[in-house]
Amino acid sequence: AADPRFSFNVLTHEDTYHGTQLIAPESRRYPTSYYSKNSGVGLTLLNYPRQQNGSMAPRNVRVGAIGLGVGTIATYGLPGDVFRFYEIDPEVVRVASGQYGYFSFLSDSQARIEVVEGDARITLERELANGQAQTYDVLVVDAFSGDIVPVHLLTKEAFELYLKYLRDEDSVIAVHVSNRTMDLPSVIAKEAEYFHLHAAFVSDPGYQGSLLPSDLLLPNQWILLSRSDRVLSLPAISRASRPIPVGHTVPLWTDDYSNLLQILW
Repeated sequence: AADPRFSFNVLTHEDTYHGTQLIAPESRRYPTSYYSKNSGVGLTLLNYPRQQNGSMAPRNVRVGAIGLGVGTIATYGLPGDVFRFYEIDPEVVRVASGQYGYFSFLSDSQARIEVVEGDARITLERELANGQAQTYDVLVVDAFSGDIVPVHLLTKEAFELYLKYLRDEDSVIAVHVSNRTMDLPSVIAKEAEYFHLHAAFVSDPGYQGSLLPSDLLLPNQWILLSRSDRVLSLPAISRASRPIPVGHTVPLWTDDYSNLLQILW
């Protein structure tokens, strides 16, 4: 008989995997798959400094996330933290919010959870125009693991917008670049170069031993970007990271120019 401790729910759409949650009460808060403790986003959220530079006063962490999935990263939230998710698909919001009884990462989180429906870039632009721009310590951009890549979230103008949402120079943009057919790291490398950002590429092969069928899994790859190297040089992150691997020579993508054919594997 199957061990009930390792029973799980998984959300997929066609051949795109969005997240997994273990069902057993003692393990359902464990971050799984692309969001494991050894992933780029996991290492960032676990190790992000909770003191201001030069101060011992603790502070709460504000996290923005473009793409909700099943809300796995909410498990990293601590009391007083804010996790604000931007999600374009209202059905994903219903599933992740536990409406059908399959997932509880959002409701289990110790952080305050906010979910905003709609296209993330349009929402961010609207917030900025209305003087309601958030200030994030970590901005997670996780919308590229499917076969249809939202290019408008990868352009120079998109990254200009993301940078306006960061609290300070130590804040981190964590971009999930796992993709079956496209070399997204080459695109992000160009953005990092243009904006003079420190960058770290983190690949976590350990999660491949998870419970999921191997045909659902992609290499677990994240790129961390920051104006300073304070967070990226923390031992736990620097040990796991290396320079961005550039497989294709591409120009800077903008709202006026992008070419998915250039980055096909």
